[in-house]
Amino acid sequence: MEEAYKKKSEKKLEDFFDHWRKDILPISDKEYQALLTTEKAVYDVFYAFYNPIDLQRIGSSEWGDTIYQNTKYIIIQHNLQYRVQNKVFYTEDEKIIIYKKLLKKEGQDGIDSLNLQKIPAFAEERLMKELLEKDIISTDTITNFRPNISFRGKEVVYLSPSYNIELTTCLGTRIKKNKEALNYLYYLSDKEVAKRQCFLEKKIKIWRGHWGAYWQLLTYPQVYTIVFDKEMNYAKLFFRLAYQGGEAYLKKENGRWNLISSKLTWIE
Repeated sequence: MEEAYKKKSEKKLEDFFDHWRKDILPISDKEYQALLTTEKAVYDVFYAFYNPIDLQRIGSSEWGDTIYQNTKYIIIQHNLQYRVQNKVFYTEDEKIIIYKKLLKKEGQDGIDSLNLQKIPAFAEERLMKELLEKDIISTDTITNFRPNISFRGKEVVYLSPSYNIELTTCLGTRIKKNKEALNYLYYLSDKEVAKRQCFLEKKIKIWRGHWGAYWQLLTYPQVYTIVFDKEMNYAKLFFRLAYQGGEAYLKKENGRWNLISSKLTWIE
């Protein structure tokens, strides 16, 4: 990668990405069939949700809906957390019943709380945290996540730790490890970093870290966590889209996962 940049060689840049593509192959049918039932569901939900070419379906990006139109390579995450809990979808009536019990437990069961018609906006996050803490059945992570997915005119690669370090280093950032976290520090001038980003963006689209010298190399959306109900009928996704993020719900119908709602809920 460094040699490709120094020689300004698009051929060597293409060779790097082509080698990456061949180095980490997508999951095979045999590998998929050997997965646990929940792991298969993680892949199936990801397939139903992930589409960087059509971002509008999950919530319009602040950068527009065609940010990956001209990229040749799509970089997909190499791990994905998932969990199973009793429920992932609560109706407003169900949430009100649970919220009343919570208020009563805390000695706040006055007339106003007992006549709730809707959960107050300020209490929604607190309520969901309460539900999660009591509802989780199991949590795990797929650490070699390689969905077999394709888009016309695009090639897919998977962001393993080694390729993450190689791209990050080429972009002028050094990673220092300590016991608690990773520290990212630029070792090149801002002008030089911008030139390197421009060179890499002949093949991919990447973003500078919003809060430091790290890089956001994935082709969004990135799925942080998938949450299933114990009957495996619903899934809730937490995702990132550049400097924004949101939540999505999917439902399994006739053996297929379908997106039923998605919205952006935060921005950095």
